Amino acid sequence: MPTIVYDLEIYPNFFLAVFKEATERGDGPVRKFTWDDREQLGAYVDQQDLTLVGYNNHEFDDSILAGVITGRINSLDALFDATQALIARDYEIEWLPQLKKLSRSWITVDLMQILGGPARAGSLKAHQVRLGMLNVQDIPIEPGTELNDAEKETITAYCENDVSATERLYYDVFETIQVRHRSEK
Repeated sequence: MPTIVYDLEIYPNFFLAVFKEATERGDGPVRKFTWDDREQLGAYVDQQDLTLVGYNNHEFDDSILAGVITGRINSLDALFDATQALIARDYEIEWLPQLKKLSRSWITVDLMQILGGPARAGSLKAHQVRLGMLNVQDIPIEPGTELNDAEKETITAYCENDVSATERLYYDVFETIQVRHRSEK
């Protein structure tokens, strides 16, 4: 059963999904998908028994990902609007609550929820500091910016760094996840 860590980055003219096979050495293969790769993205997440691991993915990334691959989110404009509404918890977009109900082929692990939810878990950046990671960075380009090609590369590197941080955190809390999994059986 593959375990993949992932993260999304969304700007008005850019969608990026980065996936990395989780390995304790951090050397798993990386896959990247943009808006134009939606069909391949759908096939990728439709792997049998796939587990996706993220940070705050239950409340955000999983819904956006499901909306993109099902076509419920059908344009970059709709994607950016949905993203902003989810962040603001503003559900005036009539179909936004339906994203959480869309069928998903993957199992999800949200490390933020494992660590006690938003109030107790803190930010991914705080965990990077705690784990002694050297490349701790806030988002380098203001959300909402129309990105040029160089800025897209900057955001791609930033997202890959967050995916690596999520992978490292996953292995840091792996025992907690295993205990929780055993207790659910």
